[in-house]
Amino acid sequence: AEELWRAAVAATPPGDTQRGTALDRLASLVQTRGANDEALELYASAVGALATPAEIKTLAPSLRSRGVARDLAGVMHNFATCLYEASGDATAALQTLDQAAGVCGLVDDD
Repeated sequence: AEELWRAAVAATPPGDTQRGTALDRLASLVQTRGANDEALELYASAVGALATPAEIKTLAPSLRSRGVARDLAGVMHNFATCLYEASGDATAALQTLDQAAGVCGLVDDD
């Protein structure tokens, strides 16, 4: 499965939001096999594929209008979990979760 997600990442152009989803799935598989440092890099790339740091910091309306807020919040949650598993740094993990919670506020109710 990991190779299939690697192929999906390779086939998805930078700037395409589907790349963020593929990177998140790949990171999850990598994390499952215990390669947390590699997983952290992949999660960071997934976040970067979905939003800029400025969009996250300001909770930019563009996150809602581009329809990426829900995916972004999920990736950020996964990143925070991996960060805690890799480093034990609860403060950094909680800061990431706080940002993810803010992004959740941009998700439209279904």
